[in-house]
Amino acid sequence: MAVNLYGASLFGNAYKSAVIRGKNNAPGGEGGVDVDVQYRLGAPGSASMLDRKHGICCGITVAWIIGFCHGNDEAKNTTNFPDYFANTLRFQGAYLKDHKGNVSSIDDLDGIHPHGLVRAGNGKCAVNALSGLYPDGTWAAYLGVWHHAIGIGRTGGGFGHSARYCIMDPNAGLFKYKNKSEFTADVRALCEARRASKGESAGAKISYTFFKKA
Repeated sequence: MAVNLYGASLFGNAYKSAVIRGKNNAPGGEGGVDVDVQYRLGAPGSASMLDRKHGICCGITVAWIIGFCHGNDEAKNTTNFPDYFANTLRFQGAYLKDHKGNVSSIDDLDGIHPHGLVRAGNGKCAVNALSGLYPDGTWAAYLGVWHHAIGIGRTGGGFGHSARYCIMDPNAGLFKYKNKSEFTADVRALCEARRASKGESAGAKISYTFFKKA
């Protein structure tokens, strides 16, 4: 199922998807984050609304990476993902965004509740070079794509189990792939669409941080 996002039709190679739109912001009101955080992030239900709702993509992506690397079914199962997004990722993501708002939030979280992940590579690269940097085994990556964070990952493989690949964009949802080539094509298309929508030049670099379970 293709999704129109960043001026392009994306995720057309996915064989399963959980489409979520318009939820990349702090959950407010009863059952949401506390009032101070609501105010700072412009969440619905805050006592004094800010001029806009702040996206919490970085926090959502960090929380998803932890769940994915630890094999949480909700992080990779498109059927269960909508509830996981609404009740776990969005809630945790609001606090992570409010505290720091970038990939290093995962280090702050580790000091409070050890998450058991290690970095498996980080840096900047052109979009077309990213696939050559994928680690072996199960991994997830935080991609910084021009003021937006998305998560990608690989799980399974070996002992008769086929590898599966996922893209998680907080503006779009979760998309699952059966093979590396189709996954890579959609990752590239997503990053290029984001680049074009932000007016960045061809060849502009994205940032990446790969994580694996320790």
